Amino acid sequence: MDSKASPTRAPVRLPGRKLRQASLVLPSTGERVKRDFTLRDPRLHPAYYQQDTSSIVNDERTPLLPTKLPPRSRTSTSRSTSFIDTLDKFQDLVRKTWRDSKEFWSSKIGKDVFKASIAYLLGTLCVFCTPIANMLGTHRDANQLVANVVVWFDPARSAGSMELAWLLGFCGFLYGAAIAFSSMGLTMALASRDMLVPAHVIVVLVFCGGGLGSLAWFKQHYQHPLANTATSVTALVIVGVLTKEGAVQSGDFSYARIVQNLKMLAIGILISTFVNLVLFPVSAARELRESLSTTTTAFGDLLAKITGSFLSGLEEDFDHPLVTESLARFNSVFHTLPTHLAEARYEHFLLGTEKEWHAESSLIHCLQKIAQDMGGLRSAAATQFALMKKKTIRRQASVLSTQPLRSLSRSSFGSTIRGKDDLAARMLDSIEEVSENSSSDGDRIRSHKKTPSTSAPLRSAASMPGLPSSGGAAELFDIFMYQLGPPMKSLAYTLKEILKDLPSPIDCLSERPQYRSSLKDAICLFDTGRREALNTVYQSKQINQNKDPSRTADFEEVAASCGHFSSSLQDFAENCLDYLDILDDLKMDFGNVLDLGQKMQMKPKVAPPRFDIEDLLLTKMLGPAYLHQITAVTNSKTAMRQTLTHAMNNQSDDKPAFPYRLWPYLRFYRREEFRFAVKVGGGAAIYAMFSYIPATQEFYNHWKMDWGLAAYMLVCSMTVGASYGLGFSRIWGTAIGGVLSLTVWFGTAQNPIALAVVGWLVSLISFYFAMAKDQGPMARFILLTYNLSVLYAFALQVEGTDLNLVEAHGGQQTIFQVVYHRVVAIIVGCATGAFVTRAIWPIKARKKLKYGLSLLWLRMSLMWKRAPLSLLTEGDGTDVPSYMDIREETKLRTYVDTLNTLRLSAESEFELRGPFNSDAFDRLLQSTTKMLDAFHALNVIITKDLKASPGEAAILAYCADERDQLARRISHLLSVLASSLYIEYPLNDALPNIGHTRDRFLSKIFEFRSRQNMKKEKKATIEAADEQQQQQRDEEDGEVEVDVQVEEEDYEILYAYALVTAQLAQEIEVCAKEVEVLYGVLNEDVLKLQ
Repeated sequence: MDSKASPTRAPVRLPGRKLRQASLVLPSTGERVKRDFTLRDPRLHPAYYQQDTSSIVNDERTPLLPTKLPPRSRTSTSRSTSFIDTLDKFQDLVRKTWRDSKEFWSSKIGKDVFKASIAYLLGTLCVFCTPIANMLGTHRDANQLVANVVVWFDPARSAGSMELAWLLGFCGFLYGAAIAFSSMGLTMALASRDMLVPAHVIVVLVFCGGGLGSLAWFKQHYQHPLANTATSVTALVIVGVLTKEGAVQSGDFSYARIVQNLKMLAIGILISTFVNLVLFPVSAARELRESLSTTTTAFGDLLAKITGSFLSGLEEDFDHPLVTESLARFNSVFHTLPTHLAEARYEHFLLGTEKEWHAESSLIHCLQKIAQDMGGLRSAAATQFALMKKKTIRRQASVLSTQPLRSLSRSSFGSTIRGKDDLAARMLDSIEEVSENSSSDGDRIRSHKKTPSTSAPLRSAASMPGLPSSGGAAELFDIFMYQLGPPMKSLAYTLKEILKDLPSPIDCLSERPQYRSSLKDAICLFDTGRREALNTVYQSKQINQNKDPSRTADFEEVAASCGHFSSSLQDFAENCLDYLDILDDLKMDFGNVLDLGQKMQMKPKVAPPRFDIEDLLLTKMLGPAYLHQITAVTNSKTAMRQTLTHAMNNQSDDKPAFPYRLWPYLRFYRREEFRFAVKVGGGAAIYAMFSYIPATQEFYNHWKMDWGLAAYMLVCSMTVGASYGLGFSRIWGTAIGGVLSLTVWFGTAQNPIALAVVGWLVSLISFYFAMAKDQGPMARFILLTYNLSVLYAFALQVEGTDLNLVEAHGGQQTIFQVVYHRVVAIIVGCATGAFVTRAIWPIKARKKLKYGLSLLWLRMSLMWKRAPLSLLTEGDGTDVPSYMDIREETKLRTYVDTLNTLRLSAESEFELRGPFNSDAFDRLLQSTTKMLDAFHALNVIITKDLKASPGEAAILAYCADERDQLARRISHLLSVLASSLYIEYPLNDALPNIGHTRDRFLSKIFEFRSRQNMKKEKKATIEAADEQQQQQRDEEDGEVEVDVQVEEEDYEILYAYALVTAQLAQEIEVCAKEVEVLYGVLNEDVLKLQ
């Protein structure tokens, strides 16, 4: 009977390492318990977590009839079956379309599109509704400006952003009104003295050119979407008064047009504000708090996934699509926090709750530090997998080359290396999970083929196995993870549970008061377990007695990865504790919130007095008196060096020439922003000049060239590529808008209700492309052209005052002239903007991108030329230029965003020598961003305390030569990359290698650690009477006994340094390959002597 039974499937074993049990702190109660738990996501390994259902297929719970009917047979060719299949497909398509549409319109983007279209419908009523149109003034042809204002200041934004729109809009209007009144006053004053022509020259050059040029500078300097919108409205006011109205040309003073523009601007913004606050209102403060809660939850999810993959040693978990999806979702939410914070500021200040905003700002600052620690965790995990992959390839080559000559060696874990498959299995060899208080027989590392001779417990340092004879990185990680894994797993579990259930700032921990104390206990428990685990590993005699440089470098690389991961995890937990402290303060009273800016200062460790290992060595050998003399000499040399530097900078006592003294003060006028404003203002002055010349004034007004001047202001951008891209988008939008205008005009028979409804549909589609498809310039120009055509033509038809159009052509022929004139004017304006950008002081995005990236690499090279860790040994670096200080890396990260914008602009530039290789530069920028991320990780650790502790000073002094060589090698390669990219010259074939220099640096750290451990053992075994004799023996051996207590925290900066250099080496290699692809073939034109 047993033989007939259905075979049962063998249980699926979860791959990777399994860790022994460890104590953990329950967040809700603060109780310390020992239990089995996992950080692994069940979705990463469904085969393990899925229940075996083969045994219940035929039980009584299985339905007798199938729950799903089989598909129809396709053999029938009858017409009815074919019709039914077609009908089913159509029904499925309708259901899918309905489901997708419902999902879109219920989303945030769908609601924003609907809000903007409703506001546009209300704005068009100022043209179609006669009572409202009469309220705005006698010139009904200008009422379409209300709809234009609604398009620019759309209500699809938060309440705080709407407040900023009000502020910028009215500030821009006041600026435009000041320009208009000043120009009219000047012309009146000079016209009374028969100097109207000089007045027109001044108006064109100063008020039109200077005023519009200042707007161009403002738009380029602030680079904010609402700033662009405000400059557009201001440009319309200035252009309308100076070139269209006619008061300035005739020397009169008229404020009717300005007052009407003020009314339309106010009504347009009021409509947007009303829709913004009534229909699906959005509060930036509420969104900020929801984003904070979502971010903390995402932090917990990512922490569990990254820590789980690091502990298991499975790269599949680290690179799993679910992890990538979680990271992308986290980035999308996290990057919106600064925007929500900036918009929430206006809401809080309007309501008088600015202290809440300061508290929320502190929370975001804390989350940014947590994100930095998360980056350190990812970096350490990636280093583990890269190291295991590299060492596996190296070990496979070694085994295959030596296998015919000798027998296969055994590793320290007793597992025989048999080939490629066995190697892959050994790397995923699991450590069976045992209890911490189990017997020594069970507390062992087990492999698939365990032997009694090699299955020794790992409890003490004496019983720790040595470095694997075969050089496997996986075995080294197993050693560290066996001791260090349980504390990390316990702390990560506590953090995950806290972050997952962390309330928003509104709740303020009122229902979860135990979280803070539980996290403090978990951090203390982790710190104790981490120290004990690392001491157990580092005090192993087998490890310390190993002298093979390659093995010691491998060990230190593994130690750097594990040590940096554990220190980043501890920093992550401490920053989470700061986050809970702020929430605890928020719980008390928002009216008496403490200065939370001080709360966010990292709790610095008590900085010991400045320590110099060289001073201590001199004290031991020469005595304090000699040390005092040497210090005085050193100080005098430093003073002499500073005097010489000052003398070199001021070689002559005479004052420099006047041009040289004037040169620094002209820095503002040498900037590209100023030159951009000058050329935009000059082009605008030339364009507006034709409205003052009597021979061309009629032509200017007939073809409505004032809208061409407005389009010119919108198209002009800093680079040629950006101007081309915006110009083409707006030309296409104008053409599409003109076609839609003609279609709607004739299709609705000029019925105002039909025009309003169809216009709402046009706005719905346009806002959809602007917000959902990221086609803002083209979509907005579709609506603007529609407004200038349909709304303007309807106003003319009702008013009947435009003699050029209504009397000459009459009736429905008016729309053709209106559309034709608007399209031609806008195309002329866009073409003029592109020509001015290209012909006058052209700033090519390609050239600026190449120069900017070369300059960025050169700045990074100078930082490493100084050696970043020198800040810890040479003071705070106040006398060092900023371009050589790694603390300036934040500016470099901001500059990368500018370079990426230039890359997108360069795609629109046309050159005869070929298209722009955007993909290659995109990869270069991505690698540069990764290098700056590595800079940032090192900078975070350096700036924690700029004074080296005694242990850090001892380590840095011991490996100073190797550290400087590594820094100079990185600096050299970065400068070579910068030079090759800038002059478009191929790279040298024989570039220096960073790997060998880095291995020497890691071996030096291992040597220092081994000596420290040996000194500790000597100090414990030598009696007090033999101390002097032992010291003499050490001096004869070339060793000087220094009583320096080196803690595990002192190695943290070296761990980060090792990981950063590894990442830099990898990304420099990637950049070198991309530069070789770009300029692999030498261009002879580069070498021509001209």
